[in-house]
Amino acid sequence: MEYRVKQFNNRGLISLLNRPRTGRPSRISDEIMEKIDQELRQNPHDFGYNQNMRNGILLRQHLSDHYGIDMGVSQCQNIFLILGFRIRRPRPTIAKGDM
Repeated sequence: MEYRVKQFNNRGLISLLNRPRTGRPSRISDEIMEKIDQELRQNPHDFGYNQNMRNGILLRQHLSDHYGIDMGVSQCQNIFLILGFRIRRPRPTIAKGDM
């Protein structure tokens, strides 16, 4: 926060605007990202996977199998967020006491 205040004081309001960031380009092109978005909306069984829930581990395997892209699980979890999916965790069950 202190950095932003200094930038504002030195350069004015223009310094607060978000600018494109530099860095390594994505390994996934926009075209492939659109395909992944469509594929994630389908049932994992349609692609030969034996699980119902989609997660970073399954997406990592899918990217490797279908596109030859090797990514980490956390990067795959970020793809879910970029595409607008939310993380759904199973509801905890309350253990019943001994009677």
